[in-house]
Amino acid sequence: MESLGKRLYKSTALKEFKVLYMGIAGILLTNLVLQTYSNPLFTEKFQKTFSGVVDFHIKYPEDFLVYCFTILFPAIYYSFIRGIVFYEKGMTINRGFPFFNRSFLYSNISKYKIIHPKYLMGVKRSDIDEEFVFTIRNIDRVVAILDQQNIPGNLGKEKLEKAMTVNKKLVVFFVLFGTVLFVVQHFGGFAKLLR
Repeated sequence: MESLGKRLYKSTALKEFKVLYMGIAGILLTNLVLQTYSNPLFTEKFQKTFSGVVDFHIKYPEDFLVYCFTILFPAIYYSFIRGIVFYEKGMTINRGFPFFNRSFLYSNISKYKIIHPKYLMGVKRSDIDEEFVFTIRNIDRVVAILDQQNIPGNLGKEKLEKAMTVNKKLVVFFVLFGTVLFVVQHFGGFAKLLR
């Protein structure tokens, strides 16, 4: 694929999702700290202070590493790094992991449509007859970029199929995975497996 040119605009997660992702990460960090206070190894060898908690997780890093790799890093990635990037000649849709990214030229887009007037739109690729629906923080900026490329668009509200969108899947993933991690931390199963 040829170069997409200079980057014009990048849209990351909506503020509501950033707050949700980071809030879940904060709640689970609080849970980790509270679980540390009830850990028998902690009560035997460490003081019940913040520095004691830090010392405990330096000596026994399993729970903290699990938290970082399964909750904190994905929350930061999905909140601040993952997004849709518009270039001079095309766009890249980040679909979770870097190897899932989809880049395509504007010449491959047959039309766009605004599904929600503030944050949701879709583009239809003509080469593979596939439609991508995504959230945008500044929909006017994206419409201007697509209009400069002479891509026809529908500015009216479209009915969105009742399929589960990527953002809903992310929320479900974080809630379910957070719940599973809470249960594992609460009952101490993972730490016992690693010792």
